[in-house]
Amino acid sequence: MGRPKGVQLDRRTTWAAVVRVRSVVGTHAPYLPQRLAIKDMLHSVDVLIATLDRHRDFSATMKEMYRASVRHFDQAVLPRIIEAIKMGAGWDNTILAITSGYGESWGERYNASQKISSVFDLHGKSLYDEALRVPMVVLGAVEPRVVDANVTPMDLARTIAMMGAGDAGDGDFEEGLDLRGPIPADRPVFAVADVNLVDDQAMPPDPRDAYTAMSCVIGDRKVIKNCRTGGYEWYDLAKDPGELENLCAGGMTPPEILLRALEQEWDNVGPIAIN
Repeated sequence: MGRPKGVQLDRRTTWAAVVRVRSVVGTHAPYLPQRLAIKDMLHSVDVLIATLDRHRDFSATMKEMYRASVRHFDQAVLPRIIEAIKMGAGWDNTILAITSGYGESWGERYNASQKISSVFDLHGKSLYDEALRVPMVVLGAVEPRVVDANVTPMDLARTIAMMGAGDAGDGDFEEGLDLRGPIPADRPVFAVADVNLVDDQAMPPDPRDAYTAMSCVIGDRKVIKNCRTGGYEWYDLAKDPGELENLCAGGMTPPEILLRALEQEWDNVGPIAIN
């Protein structure tokens, strides 16, 4: 995300916008605080995945490795970032956002006959909340507030852009909401799971064929559509936050408001980039 220079952060001073996005903690397997050469990293991931596939109880060890990487960020990295802000522009002219691109799982929903073959099985293949619900903390030139609603990274982009004022307008990041304002209770939030394009490196002729599943959440109601079979899963997150009881399995039909929102968003789905 970038902004032109001359962004007015307050009424007194005009600053050049400096936006930096850094991945500073290894919450991706192999969950190490230091960077590895690509070859070494891929080898480490392969060893972890193969071990997890053979010994499902190894998930406890991988979870602790994950927690250790988060503790490293909290105790060793974040204090240095905060100190640098204090010594630099200061909090009055800084916005620090802490978030993640995805959560993580360790095969908890796989039965013994289902193979765990790649890191894609840990995140990217499913749309349950362990993969979708991530922290989003914004510090600095903003009034403290807890947003108790379903939000997305697009909301974060719009919020930061609007906090910067200057030439940012309502047309910037229009798919997101400014989190400082009200969030409609009936706002739908979507997510998609795609085929393993990172390994396959091949985009289907119809970009929508790249998606294997799509979800929609409105309030505490969530529906997941299997884009291959057309089948649905429906969860009441207020009563079943772990998404263990698929109400469709009992013969119930997902609420029409979820199905309608899902189909409307499907018509808007466009290509995705191979990362």
